[in-house]
Amino acid sequence: CAHTRHVIQNSALLSAALLFESLPNALPMSYRPRRRPGSYSGDTEAPTSPLKKAPTGGHFRKDKDDNEKPRESRSEGFMAVLRSRGTVLVSLMVVQSLSGMILGSFEALIQDHVVITLFLTMLVGAGGNAGNQATVNIIRGLATGEVNNRTRWAILRNEANLGLVLGLLLSGVAFLRVAIWKGDLVSAFAIGAACLVIVSLSVLVGAALPLLFVHFGIDAAHAGPAIQVAMDIIGVTFTCIICSAIFAAFAPSSAA
Repeated sequence: CAHTRHVIQNSALLSAALLFESLPNALPMSYRPRRRPGSYSGDTEAPTSPLKKAPTGGHFRKDKDDNEKPRESRSEGFMAVLRSRGTVLVSLMVVQSLSGMILGSFEALIQDHVVITLFLTMLVGAGGNAGNQATVNIIRGLATGEVNNRTRWAILRNEANLGLVLGLLLSGVAFLRVAIWKGDLVSAFAIGAACLVIVSLSVLVGAALPLLFVHFGIDAAHAGPAIQVAMDIIGVTFTCIICSAIFAAFAPSSAA
């Protein structure tokens, strides 16, 4: 009988073990025992690592990215951008040479009034900065949809008014700078008047140039370097014309 009792106990223990083994599948999800992070049961496939061992062993390779472009396509993209930007920059460099031709035609004026050469970079730089601000604002407006066919004329009128006010402000600063540094009111008036015209025009041209590019199907991003070249030519031209007129009007009292 002792042997019989031992067999019955072993059978009971085996039944209990089988019951506890199947118990998690019989319980609701909220009562099932949680697996530790990183542990996987036999019916769950462990995630594969992005690094797989190479056949030779000891070295690992990264899985190939489906979105990664081949080296040839990246090279073609680089060359396309290089051709686009290079063509624009070379063309602008050729156009910018017109400013040298304009200065050559006013060589006598520049020799008689050296003050023009001393402040020419200031005038051209002020025009380029003001025009570039307007260009960036319009390009941003085109990207956000704020500038469109319905609002472009109102925005251009607003930029023209803003350019006039900025021209008055910067021309006053230019007048004071020349008057204090040179002590010549005629030269100060000539440089100040040129600054007024250049800044006012640069804001208007800077605002209109991106819209003009879009109208003709040209990338508006090229308006940035284009406005710099345009203002170099416009700045040199109007500086020479305005200074020539003012110095001719005040010839007896003007000084070089």
